[in-house]
Amino acid sequence: MIDDYPFADGRNVLWELEGWRGEELHTESTLDREHVLLVRHLFDRGPDEWLLAGVYPLSDTVKAAFRQALADGGWEIEFEDGIDYLLGGRQNLPDGSTWHPTSAPAPGPIPPP
Repeated sequence: MIDDYPFADGRNVLWELEGWRGEELHTESTLDREHVLLVRHLFDRGPDEWLLAGVYPLSDTVKAAFRQALADGGWEIEFEDGIDYLLGGRQNLPDGSTWHPTSAPAPGPIPPP
């Protein structure tokens, strides 16, 4: 599924770190490829090397390592108690919209990397 995706190398992709309190989106941050290179090893992602095929929950253990890895890369992030955090990748389209590669067919021609 993801192997033939033209941005499987993590380029022209953005990742959303969402914090949920129950059914309500509480916080959202965007990570770029350089950030994800620092943290992707923390997730059991199988063949999904670039975290594009789903959303990945951050356990307490992962949150601590995630925070430290990003801090080592010069980006500070704080996590709030009682919030469930998830990380997932999206296609960063030229018009500023995003598209998840498993949600629907590509919206028109896919731009070159």
